Amino acid sequence: MVRFQRRPEDGLSLLEVLLAGFLLSAVLGGLALSAGLYERSLLLNGNRLAARQFAQRLLEESLAQGFYGVTDRTETQTLTWREGTEGQSLSQGSLEFQGTVTVTDDPPLESGGEVEVKNILVEVRYPEQNKTGKLTTGTKVFITE
Repeated sequence: MVRFQRRPEDGLSLLEVLLAGFLLSAVLGGLALSAGLYERSLLLNGNRLAARQFAQRLLEESLAQGFYGVTDRTETQTLTWREGTEGQSLSQGSLEFQGTVTVTDDPPLESGGEVEVKNILVEVRYPEQNKTGKLTTGTKVFITE
């Protein structure tokens, strides 16, 4: 029968415990940091998506006015949200979007007849953590006489 005898070197040294603790804290700290960055990214992308939808609505409403009816205008839209369960709100807030539609007449195109061109530019501004986010979209509208 073989017996194993415990030697004083068996077990973990203080250096090994400290190194394991350091590695564990570095990994957990990195995970916590990435979770915060992920949450911020979701918030910013949600704001950009809301701005994009607002700009699309302004552009479609402008195009619905017809070639001669489209005009410059400014509109404000407030997005309000509340997070939490029914009856118990964890957080709430609002975000204000400022939309501007600018219409300019481009020089007429000559392609066998006069083609009038209008350039419609939609710009939406919204607050984005210590700065102003800006989204710009637009289109050109043509009409032949």
